[in-house]
Amino acid sequence: MIESYVIDAEMQVLGALLLDPEAMIRVVGILKSEYFFVPKHQAIFKSMLAMHDRGENINIPALCQQLKREGKLESVGRTTLGELFSSTVTSANVDALAQVIVESYADRRIEGLQGILSGNERSSVQEKLAVFEQQIASIRSEAIVKEDKSVEPIGSILLDLYTQLENLSSGDEAIAPIPTGFYDLDAILNGGLHRQDLVIVAGRPSMGKSAFAHQIAYDIAKRASKPTLLFSLEMDRKQVVGRITSSETGISSSCFRSGRISQTQWELFVQKMTEMESIPFYISDIFTSSPLEMVATIKRVIAKSGQLSAVVVDYLQLMAEGDKRAQEIGDITRRFKILARECDIPVILLSQLNRDVEKANNKRPSLSDLRDSGRIEEDADIVIGMYRDEYYNHDTPDRGLAEVILLKHRNGALGTVKLLFDAEHTCFKNLRR
Repeated sequence: MIESYVIDAEMQVLGALLLDPEAMIRVVGILKSEYFFVPKHQAIFKSMLAMHDRGENINIPALCQQLKREGKLESVGRTTLGELFSSTVTSANVDALAQVIVESYADRRIEGLQGILSGNERSSVQEKLAVFEQQIASIRSEAIVKEDKSVEPIGSILLDLYTQLENLSSGDEAIAPIPTGFYDLDAILNGGLHRQDLVIVAGRPSMGKSAFAHQIAYDIAKRASKPTLLFSLEMDRKQVVGRITSSETGISSSCFRSGRISQTQWELFVQKMTEMESIPFYISDIFTSSPLEMVATIKRVIAKSGQLSAVVVDYLQLMAEGDKRAQEIGDITRRFKILARECDIPVILLSQLNRDVEKANNKRPSLSDLRDSGRIEEDADIVIGMYRDEYYNHDTPDRGLAEVILLKHRNGALGTVKLLFDAEHTCFKNLRR
């Protein structure tokens, strides 16, 4: 049952908006029409927002006209508007009253969670948890009225920049770039991957994008105290670990598929197992995972471990199955970009290139080759294209080499890095300096 003071708070806020033109500026970033409990109050606030967006003065005659245009004046009633105006004498406490409305809305959402879950009886436990965690995160973000940081003076920002530079120069690992393990690539990336960056690794099949990204994830985990998390939607976890173990031991990756392995290789494998098992590298190979479930998993791991070093998702197009594929892909990249900022981690998304690149004389990837959505390019801070010339040209002088092409680098230079590609062990290596 709704408390009467909440309804009073709604009336006083709406009355304050009629009384004081400046009051809307104070609540427009805090309140939404659905936060109000009384349907009439929702309709009134929505109309007020429309007037505010057009730069119109909010007063009773103008509001009546707005409600009339929307076909809501009769249901709201002129008497209600008069009561709102007469019940308010000041707008001084409109901020505190807005907080009361927000918290009441959050309470109602929490009470409604059971109904949401009971409406998904056929869903798996993991799916229910994902929905529950998304709802809780949404409620938490709406229930806290934060200090307005949307506009800051340059002096304040310069102090933040000074602190960041001071921490970087002192080697503070919490904000330092995260090395990829490939030193020429790290040089172009200003030291490695940076927190809050969305990195797209794109390529046609057989270019090695999965091996490249998996290797980076594992290498980060080897050197970091905090875990890395890989979502492998194409390969199962044993295949992923088999490739990594092949690279670590020098045992051909074909041995892990065929089972033909010598006694010496067995001993080497067992020795490496004891070294590798303590590395904080986590793999999820649930191929039906949705972006929503992945985000929930990431937040659970962070809650358990304190933080992550990086997240890798292999690959983007496997998460979009609907008819509006381009829109879905755009929504997914935006979701992971927001996640990177919220969780202060780099997120690496693998992406296919469209088939048109196969028709070109020069088959090196470009930004226009990104498959399904221009939003991938817009949301990404870094776009890396993978290319191996020997796949297309068997007589190339670049046999055994791979090109890592920086197609977009929001905060740095573009360029191409060459790496050795070891096909037998499905891994990449630095060129000798």
